[in-house]
Amino acid sequence: MEALPITNPHALLTLHYTQPQYDVVYDGSNLYLDINTLGDSPVSYDLKMKPVQRVKLSISFDASRVNEVQAVQFLSKLQNYLNDPESMLL
Repeated sequence: MEALPITNPHALLTLHYTQPQYDVVYDGSNLYLDINTLGDSPVSYDLKMKPVQRVKLSISFDASRVNEVQAVQFLSKLQNYLNDPESMLL
């Protein structure tokens, strides 16, 4: 089920998220596995995978009161806090 981004008329920002879902992702230093990024480097077929929980986040905002840069900065900071919950305690 996806979250539907509708802004409350009295809110500047509205945060939308989905329930956590398990996924399997690549656990390596190179995040891109396409032919253009490989170049002449040797190819390794040892893929490291790991299970993770993912939550899809989105925000809706009133563009007349909040500019896009502020909204992206907020979402980026929230993503950093979710990736490192201990940083919220500092």
